[in-house]
Parts: sequence; structure tokens; C-alpha cells
Amino acid sequence: MGDSRFRNYPTDIKEELISESLLRCISNIKNYKPEYRDKCFSYFTRCCETSCFAYLKRHYRYLNIKRDLAIDFADEVESYSPEMAQRIRDTYERKDK
Repeated sequence: MGDSRFRNYPTDIKEELISESLLRCISNIKNYKPEYRDKCFSYFTRCCETSCFAYLKRHYRYLNIKRDLAIDFADEVESYSPEMAQRIRDTYERKDK
């Protein structure tokens, strides 16, 4: 992926973005109109961009749900094992707070 917006993502996520983009381009080829032949590159570039953003939205929504469930679990475990609850919070709490 040559776009500078995706340079800091890990390699496995970049590979997922590439495969998601390819899949989306292939599935949307039926929507491409041949009379816009001169705009072919921009059509497929936009298709790749939107598929990357859609994938990242799903990915981070999943991570946020996972983090919220882990922190809720840490709240429940607090009375039984405070050390374990703190370890869970240290692992899953947001770093930007």
C-alpha cells in the first residue's frame, strides 16, 4: 500500500486491507460504466479507499467491543482478585487517556 495514510499499520492489517480492496474491486466491476473509460483509475482508487476505511471501521469496532467487555469483566473480578483486575485493566485500557 503506497498511501501514506496507512504506513503505520502492522503488516497483517495492511495485507487484509489489500485483499479487501481487491475483493471489492472485483465485485464492483459490474458497476463500472465503459463510457467513463478515461476515469477508470479514479473509480477503482476510490473503490479501494472506501473498502479500506470500511474494513478499518469494522476492525476497530471489534477491538473497542473486546476492550469494553474486558474492562467490564475486570470490574466484576475486582472483589475476588484485585491483582488480576488491575492486570486486565493495564492490558485493555486505552493508551490515549
